[in-house]
Amino acid sequence: MDSPTMAQNTFSVIEKEINQWWKVMVEEEMSSAIDLEKKIAIEKNRYHEDIPSITVICDGGWSKRSHKHSYNALGGVAVIIGAETKKILHIGIRNKYCYICNRCNSLGLTPKDHECFKNWTESSQSMESDIIVEGFLKANDFGVRYMHFIADGDSSIHAQIMQRVPVWGKLVQKMECANHITKCLRGNLENLVNENPSYKGKGKLCKRTRIRIVSAVRCSIRRRSSEINKTLAIKNLEHDIRNTTSHIYGDHTRCNEDFCKVKQTSDKNHSNEAQTDEIDNDDDDDNGDDDIFLQQSEMWTQGTSLQAQEQSRGSYMLCNSDLQSGMRRDLALLLNNVARKARSLIGNFTTNLAECWMHMRTKFDGGKMLNHCNRGSWHTRCYATALRFNKGPTWSPNVGSKLLNQHLVYILKSFMNSGNNVSTITIPPKTSVTYLKLTSSKLKKKKTTLQLCSEIWKDERKKRITASNFVKRNSKIKIAPLIKQLLYSTFKGNKTTRIGIKEEKVTITEYVNIKQKENIHTKVEQSGLVIDKHHKFLGGSPDGIVTENNAKGLIEIKNLVHDKNINLTQASMSVKNFCLEKISNNLKLKTNHNYYFQCQGLLNVCYLPWIDFVVRTLNPYDIHIERIYKDTILWQTKMIPKLTAFYHNALLPELVSPRYNKYPGIREPGIWYTEVPYLGSTSSQQTSGKVKTRRRKPLTVESDTEIDEAVVKTTSKVAKRSKRKCSGPKFVGREILHEWVEENNNRKWYKGRVISVIQNKDGDKDAVYEVLYEDCDEPYEIDHLLEDFTNSSLKLIDL
Repeated sequence: MDSPTMAQNTFSVIEKEINQWWKVMVEEEMSSAIDLEKKIAIEKNRYHEDIPSITVICDGGWSKRSHKHSYNALGGVAVIIGAETKKILHIGIRNKYCYICNRCNSLGLTPKDHECFKNWTESSQSMESDIIVEGFLKANDFGVRYMHFIADGDSSIHAQIMQRVPVWGKLVQKMECANHITKCLRGNLENLVNENPSYKGKGKLCKRTRIRIVSAVRCSIRRRSSEINKTLAIKNLEHDIRNTTSHIYGDHTRCNEDFCKVKQTSDKNHSNEAQTDEIDNDDDDDNGDDDIFLQQSEMWTQGTSLQAQEQSRGSYMLCNSDLQSGMRRDLALLLNNVARKARSLIGNFTTNLAECWMHMRTKFDGGKMLNHCNRGSWHTRCYATALRFNKGPTWSPNVGSKLLNQHLVYILKSFMNSGNNVSTITIPPKTSVTYLKLTSSKLKKKKTTLQLCSEIWKDERKKRITASNFVKRNSKIKIAPLIKQLLYSTFKGNKTTRIGIKEEKVTITEYVNIKQKENIHTKVEQSGLVIDKHHKFLGGSPDGIVTENNAKGLIEIKNLVHDKNINLTQASMSVKNFCLEKISNNLKLKTNHNYYFQCQGLLNVCYLPWIDFVVRTLNPYDIHIERIYKDTILWQTKMIPKLTAFYHNALLPELVSPRYNKYPGIREPGIWYTEVPYLGSTSSQQTSGKVKTRRRKPLTVESDTEIDEAVVKTTSKVAKRSKRKCSGPKFVGREILHEWVEENNNRKWYKGRVISVIQNKDGDKDAVYEVLYEDCDEPYEIDHLLEDFTNSSLKLIDL
């Protein structure tokens, strides 16, 4: 399909991140499973030296198939599963290879610092026992003991537990897996026939006879496990296993009546039917199938069904004379080895749960056909299988949702200095995130009072929107550059910022002196980062907290540095986008300037009624002090909705899952804030205090002189002949005077600035622009600038 694929480096980074997430999730799942097993053990009064005793199932596997001869896999894994909860209590992973270390060793270089997944140097066969012992040792940390464990016939695990687990390891009892015992018996019978070809043939140790022997042993284990008297049941089980050869070959004199159907007189007809049914099929078909995979599959499945087990209790057309002396001796040796384990087999326990987990794992690692042991991919797949086993088929969405919640909580906790009171809010898309309320804001302020000199202050500001960033923002403009500036900026200051910070204390001293001349006792205290009580993602760092006649407020200082030798009044009239404007011979902070929104943000975040906005310049010296009061309506109706939308739709996704310097880059949410102000909106009336119900200037003919139709036709023809394609005037970034018709039909000119073009291209007839007028807080969408310019109702004043 020639579809582009993910780069290997990108895949490795993502896989590594997922590995860490899944590892944490697996540890949490195992911890909760152990707690549940402990609770069940206490309820059932299972203790060992006053410590809850748990029965577990243990098994291990490798990253590649051994085929019973090549035990050289690079990776191994083993699990401990609770018998009651049927969930994984411990998982251990071993890896004998690291790509980076091996590469450097082959080149004779020293490996650089990296996450090395090589954690095993011994043989692959010893991986399983080491992992199981590790799980038993960790049981002490959870206040439990694994006093009984179910495992296969590998005796090294039990020996290692008894040797390496202190205090209680020597008392651990092993219970054999009944399926594995019969599986090993079948394998030994196959080896016996292969070593002794004379045992083959009809009436001897043919394939069907071997299956009957295994079925009889498995049936005896299953039936004896249901008996109440366990001591007698163990004795009868041992007898049944040893007597299997005589039973199969027709000697029923020593058979137990509750097992052998021949000795049950009520079932004689059934025995005769069994003889008739089986006589025609008693052939040796050892070489009947050349498919080795089919042979292996049938070897472990034939004779395991309940029907086959029940049929093994009957009689067949075999007689005791068919047994050779050597055959009887060899069979007795194999069956005696099984009979000696009757005590550990009486429970009819199996490791089916562990085998089920191993089967699931093969689906994650490609059926043991691919090598995933180079860079930790083997670990990741084992963790995924553990989550699938413990959480069920719906593990993926459940784990994904929980991981997102935990990741968000981790991020939010890291910049909220959390307390104990918990409240829940909803963050799109339908993700429940737990916020912990800030109960120690004073501590936060103390830690961040030094602001730029405090690393905590820098880290905390990066994870939230602060008042200095409460600026006007068009929701249709791409946000990737802004996100990059907020989260990943490496700006550490320049000449202007250094002078501003240096002169801040001097400005505060001058501010206090001016207040004292006005007979106002004023005190300014330093302030650190303040977090909004209701919106934890908002914060602000005022330049100081002002105490004035027992009334508290804030102070925000702007030390301006410029090359022009002008004072503040001159700057307000000549410098574009200057923060101050002259109204009635007084300088005022523009209500549509970013500094105004910063002041309102600080007031509402800090919950104080006023802030003194101080502007100071040194070339020449001039200072302006203006008191600004809190505008709750502006904060609640305009600033909070837009800030919340920006945080949830633009900033939070990058905080949760960063895509900076990754393909395809920082997410673009599109139009992240849908509310667009329009002419005549109530919000504009509330903010500006002026009536904005304007109308476009109608296109009318001022003169009453009649125009000759012929002239019009001639003119249109000439225009048509001389028509040529040319671009219209450009409006973006221009200062304009725009004429509007007010509500009372009076015409009024408004000064403004064209911010951007929203639709089509700048200069097109049908272009839609964003225009910010001086008496408005939000820009308007205008689709008739070119027409008004043509009709002389719009003028460009920055020429």
